[in-house]
Amino acid sequence: TGTGRIIEVSSSGSSNTSKGAGPVRFNHPALGCDDEVDTDDVEKMIQDALSREIRNVLLVDVHEIFLALFTKSLKSLFPHISVTTARSGEEAITRIEAAQKAFPLRDGGSLHGFDIILVEERLDSLPTQRHLAGSNSPFTHQAAGDDSVQRRRMTSGSGLIRSIVHGEQKFMASGERSRCALLIGVSARFTEDKDVLKKSGADVIWAKPPPEMNTNQRNHLLKVLMKKRGREDLKIPMFE
Repeated sequence: TGTGRIIEVSSSGSSNTSKGAGPVRFNHPALGCDDEVDTDDVEKMIQDALSREIRNVLLVDVHEIFLALFTKSLKSLFPHISVTTARSGEEAITRIEAAQKAFPLRDGGSLHGFDIILVEERLDSLPTQRHLAGSNSPFTHQAAGDDSVQRRRMTSGSGLIRSIVHGEQKFMASGERSRCALLIGVSARFTEDKDVLKKSGADVIWAKPPPEMNTNQRNHLLKVLMKKRGREDLKIPMFE
């Protein structure tokens, strides 16, 4: 819609729409004093968290112009990140599988190889039979013979997000959540697609073009990711 609207989806399924983010408040043992917190110290804490939590980003969109736009936008927030792009659901799966091998969990990598996965809702490619039937793929969780559902899902960003969320839920069931990804669903048809993206399990939903990329937005994304990963050492409360 071009309005720069953002939806953050809470764990309860409710959502908040905002034009931007408010002030950030921290609760950290090192800051447990009555004195005013030095802004330089706070920024150092944020930078340390960013370098630890957000390293690899995957962008999925059928349009090169939006891949370039989101790459530039996210690089402005997180200059240190490595950005990988894909133009279809099939290519996204290939990128995820490669990243899982390159950055395994045992070496501190993320569950699906990336710390942020940004996905356009309206994808138009189908996954190949290799991805539908491969036993090692994190996207083959349905019963044998149910390929039609998987094909339909892989034509949409929400389908890809649902597959990723399914893997995360299995991972969290084992008592581990520290390396799940921040899932951002995006759409140029925000009004039409926001509900399906929310229901798919996206953590944040953006319209196209993306919202303003500033310090508040950076801190907001970090806060959502750390909350999802259960990081208790650095808390960034909900923006008011």
